[in-house]
Amino acid sequence: TAITISPVTTETSPAHVGMSVAVSGTNFKASSPITITDTTSGLLLTTVTSDADGAFQVTFEATGSAGQHIITATDGTDTLSVSFIMESQVPSAPVLVWPDDGGKAEAQALFDWEDVTDDSGVTYTLQVATRNDFTPAFMILEKTGLTASEYTLTLGEALESTKQEEPYYWRVKVIDGASNEGEWSPFWSVYVGGFAFELAGGILYAIMGGGGLLLLGLGYWLGRRTAFSSF
Repeated sequence: TAITISPVTTETSPAHVGMSVAVSGTNFKASSPITITDTTSGLLLTTVTSDADGAFQVTFEATGSAGQHIITATDGTDTLSVSFIMESQVPSAPVLVWPDDGGKAEAQALFDWEDVTDDSGVTYTLQVATRNDFTPAFMILEKTGLTASEYTLTLGEALESTKQEEPYYWRVKVIDGASNEGEWSPFWSVYVGGFAFELAGGILYAIMGGGGLLLLGLGYWLGRRTAFSSF
């Protein structure tokens, strides 16, 4: 009884998620079901029936986390194993695009960053916080498993208006299909001015300007009153 796997993978030439992998066996039970299992992850890959000579060949897509995976074939009596190596290359940190660092955004902000490519596919994690150490107590939003390199906040996730001196901070990281986790991008800051802050500022300036005019008018009136009373 024998079993082989193709392609043969190594640390320097590993498999990636989604790669087509073929497993072949000979001298198993004739015309019997053969169960193919990834015993490393405990995943049943497929079941195939051997031919009249006890041979079989089956193809499946590689999956699972980085490192060695033991693939087992059994007919209930004979059990043999082969292995493949899943890639462990850490994906690069994404480059942030929008909103600009220190810039202004809408309450339902669009966060955008450059695509990161990986043979195993990627997902993104986005974090928004009120402090740049992103501790849980100051976390506003965390979205995991994003498949696109952008995210627009929903109405329920809309950011409250804040001063430019007290901004929000955001960052993104990548996780590939083999669970290799990249580094966080450098964080950027963003503030949400909003109508309330702009209105408040406008009212303040209006009050200040109106107060100045009022004082000027009062001084002019007092001056004229003093001048007339001297006659």
